[in-house]
Amino acid sequence: MPVTALINRKGGVGKTTLTLALADFLAARHALRILVIDLDPQANSTLELLGEERWYELEKGGWTLADLFMNVRKGDDYDAHQLIESARTTVIDTLGQIDLLPASPRLLDEEEELGGDGGAWRYLSGSPLLIMHQAFNEIVRGYDHVLIDCPPSLGVITMNGLLLSDGFLVPTIPDHISTVGIAQVIGKIREQFKVMRRKINYCGLILNRFDRQTRLHSAIAEEMKSRADYKPVWDTYVPRTVRAEEGHGRHARQTLASRYGGAQSPYFLALESLAREFRRRVG
Repeated sequence: MPVTALINRKGGVGKTTLTLALADFLAARHALRILVIDLDPQANSTLELLGEERWYELEKGGWTLADLFMNVRKGDDYDAHQLIESARTTVIDTLGQIDLLPASPRLLDEEEELGGDGGAWRYLSGSPLLIMHQAFNEIVRGYDHVLIDCPPSLGVITMNGLLLSDGFLVPTIPDHISTVGIAQVIGKIREQFKVMRRKINYCGLILNRFDRQTRLHSAIAEEMKSRADYKPVWDTYVPRTVRAEEGHGRHARQTLASRYGGAQSPYFLALESLAREFRRRVG
């Protein structure tokens, strides 16, 4: 039961799109039970999985991850099992199941409360970095795979996701802007875990929105594959496609093929290959 965080401090690299595509293909193609944990305050994974109406019900009812952090911070009781039950969604085709721990924009407030020098973490009985580990460590063991969509930062909320994880993946676009600072992110995570005497596996880089007709993309991809601090760079390059940019109304019932552009489209085939590589490398 690997728990895998997808993280990059650079926004706009398609991290959420890849998280949801992996969830879809692992559930529908490999018949695995998947949990998606949305830690990004933009809540894109949550809205794509549930739709705006259902998300609003959860937000209004106090069943998001922001409420978890708030309740722990205030010392109130919180039912982690009920959170999953309240947010449950079923993936496409009935070939598998995707459960969700939904995000909220209020995660930004909790980041500020828990991360500031005078923040509310001072009043917690345990570490503010271990809130999710304490709440969900037993629950996640019931899934075949858990995918965590992390915000583009290494703050308290992201560290909660990483400390729940067995490993982390770094999606990126092979261009100069998107790849700046990747080595520092990998190194920082390793350094922090070493200080805390905890283990986490760096699972590698995924090259996303790759354009084979762009010489720059090909050149940067080759350079990244040659660097020891980036290895492993995954074999599957996910191509740039309008389909990924548009969003797919994931809460509407669709087949896997219709959602990803057809069973013979380069995008569909790349994601199918990525899911197989994920199972080979992650477990």
